[in-house]
Amino acid sequence: MPRMTAVAAIERLFALYEQPMFRIALAVLKDEGQAEDAVMTAFERVVRRQGVPCDPDSAHAQRLMMKMAKQCAIDLYRKNARERQRFAAVAGENGAEMADERACFGHSAEEAEELLARLPQQYRDVLHDRFVEDFSTRETAEHLGISEANVRKRQQRGLDLLRRNKNGGDTIEPLYCS
Repeated sequence: MPRMTAVAAIERLFALYEQPMFRIALAVLKDEGQAEDAVMTAFERVVRRQGVPCDPDSAHAQRLMMKMAKQCAIDLYRKNARERQRFAAVAGENGAEMADERACFGHSAEEAEELLARLPQQYRDVLHDRFVEDFSTRETAEHLGISEANVRKRQQRGLDLLRRNKNGGDTIEPLYCS
């Protein structure tokens, strides 16, 4: 039996394992959008780092793909947890989740709105939706009409700005180009 080309092997891997990998990632992350991201990251890692298995139907290939999906999902889960902790630290909540808008940033609602008001609009909207309204990444993306990747990046940048401001930064300007 002739060997498969790399492209054919990747297509076969995707056809065989995309859905089982998605189910594993969804079980860990509880968010469809992030589960899809984890699956794509897993495929990318296999192709770039591990190399494409010559026989996508083998038990070895199946173990590799399922293990990679689980690892990528756990990595993303841990990243989400770090983001929540960073926001809680900036918010002065010492790791506790905010129960309502009055608890936002460990300040009164007026103080929280003042902190958010100092941010550029694009970051303010994302942080408000994610932490005050408690929207998921997907819900925030739909509400603002941007991609989920943009939501995650704006959230990260907005939190960086708040952290810099809290740590004595004079200005509240982005660290990155928009």
